[in-house]
Amino acid sequence: MTQSDPEKHRRRLEALGRISPAVAHDINNLLSGIMGYSQMAQGDPGKEELNLCLEEIEKAGRRIASLARILQTWSPRAPDQPGTVDLNAVIADLEKYLRLLVGPETRFRFTPTADLPPARADSTLLRRALLGLAVDAASLQLEGGALSLETRPAAGARVLLLATLSGTPAPDPGALVSDDIGEIVETYGGEMELAPREGPTALHLYLPAATR
Repeated sequence: MTQSDPEKHRRRLEALGRISPAVAHDINNLLSGIMGYSQMAQGDPGKEELNLCLEEIEKAGRRIASLARILQTWSPRAPDQPGTVDLNAVIADLEKYLRLLVGPETRFRFTPTADLPPARADSTLLRRALLGLAVDAASLQLEGGALSLETRPAAGARVLLLATLSGTPAPDPGALVSDDIGEIVETYGGEMELAPREGPTALHLYLPAATR
C-alpha cells in the first residue's frame, strides 16, 4: 500500500472493519471449543480420548493463528523470505471473508484445481492481494458484477492464479492490479499478464512452483 492512493487505503481500512466482527465471532467459537476439549482432557479420559482432545485443541489453535494473520493483513511490514504456499488452502481460508467483502451485489466464485503444486511466495502478501481484489471489485459497483478466482498448474514449473472480473460497465483491467500484486511479481519471481481490453477482464498471476 502506498501513501499516494489514500482512497484505496481508506477502502481497505473500512473493509478490515467489515470483516473484523466475523473474524472475532469465529475466534470466539474456536475458543469455546478449546475450553471444552481442555475440560475433557482434565478429567480422566483414556489415551485415545486424550489424543483426540489434544488434536482438536491444536487444530483450533492453528485456525486462530490464521485468523489473526487475516486481521494483520494490511499492517506495515517488510517482505518476508518466500516460503512454500498452498494457494488453494490460502484462498479457501479466506473464502468466507472474500464473499463478505465483495458484498451482495457482486458474486464470488472460487474454482480450485486438485493436486496443485505448492507455490513459492509470501503468504501474507498473497492474503493482502486477494482481500484487495475483493475490496476493489466491490468499490467498482458493477451491475451484475462477479469476481472469479481459479488455480491451475502452469508450464515452466509455475502455479497460475487466474482472477476474472466481469460486470457493467466493463471494468478496466488495471482494476485487478494492486501494489501488493506488483510486490509479489517484483520480489518473489512471479509474472503477471493482463487480458486484452477487448476480452474478459482477467489477470494471470504466475507464481514459481516450490521445490518439493
